[in-house]
Amino acid sequence: MAKRHEKKPSANRLESGGDTPALRPAADASTDADEAGEGHPRDFPVVAIGASAGGLEALKRFFSAMPAQSGLGFVVIPHLDPTHVSHLPELLRRHTPMPVEQAYDGALVQAEHVHIIPPNALLTIKGGVLHLGAAVARPGIPRPIDGFLRSLAEYQQERAICIIVSGTGSDGTLGLKAIKAEGGLVMVQSPDTAEHDGMPRSAIATGLVDYVLPVEQDARGAARVCRACPSAWRSDPGPRRPTARPSACHIGPVAHSGRT
Repeated sequence: MAKRHEKKPSANRLESGGDTPALRPAADASTDADEAGEGHPRDFPVVAIGASAGGLEALKRFFSAMPAQSGLGFVVIPHLDPTHVSHLPELLRRHTPMPVEQAYDGALVQAEHVHIIPPNALLTIKGGVLHLGAAVARPGIPRPIDGFLRSLAEYQQERAICIIVSGTGSDGTLGLKAIKAEGGLVMVQSPDTAEHDGMPRSAIATGLVDYVLPVEQDARGAARVCRACPSAWRSDPGPRRPTARPSACHIGPVAHSGRT
């Protein structure tokens, strides 16, 4: 039998392996955000983590430092080789007691769970439900992080948290602007601790980043924000679109301003 040739992942993507699987069949994603009840993402903050080159190590360190009972839901959007199966869920399970799964169309985001975008897909969130779309083939690096952050900002508003870690390019920069426009929180891995500092520096250059920290402190800081400001995450009967995070929210000495 002829040896199967596997394409080597490009430098701007995280590690993966194998052939791309078919997307899992869609579940019933028609449940509205206000009808899902207790434990729905409207009742807890969702943390979106954007990563590219060098991001695997950053993600390992982040989830090793994240408390298992943080009250947060996590969606990880790395740049993956579109022609290979991602082993990222298995790799991250070694660093957190939280359930870690590859996202599928119709999956409900859950607190204290980690959902990871599959290869060759675009991911959005609506009504607390994840929606997968096929990535559009085009020259250059895809921008799945920007796309997810925009949808997260629209849905979660001030409850949204985004964290940009190691990577080349500028994916995530436009998306974090949408997060800040809705009053969400933006954290970035400090460039001097990132294997590739392109994405962190691009994010910082917006002047909109709340905290610039090593990823271990990003993890602890995000959990502390959730505990310190529980009223910010409670569902409201009507629309609410603040322009800034509640002033009472303060992470404390673990964090410092990222505006440089």
